[in-house]
Amino acid sequence: MTGAAAAAGGSVALGVLLLVAGLRRTERATGATRRGSASNAWGRLSRVRKVWIVGSVLAGVAIAAVTGFLLAIVLVPALTIGVPYLLSAPASREVDLLAALDRWVRLLST
Repeated sequence: MTGAAAAAGGSVALGVLLLVAGLRRTERATGATRRGSASNAWGRLSRVRKVWIVGSVLAGVAIAAVTGFLLAIVLVPALTIGVPYLLSAPASREVDLLAALDRWVRLLST
């Protein structure tokens, strides 16, 4: 019980700290160091990718509504988008690099 209270207190303190840090005014970074906003990232996505994202979020909400498993709202889109990315073929540069490392290791062993 004491551990749960300590974790709850720490979470509240961290939340307040992050809230204060988020509300502080800071200068915007300019140039190459500034990352794009979420709307810019959404605009760069292809139409097919947008349909997949919206569809997976709607499927997660539907599963959560039917089963009561609220974590499905996050899990279904994460799995729908993440699993194909993880199972996709690696870039040819990575394959070339691994082949070069293999040749180098074989050279060292002779």
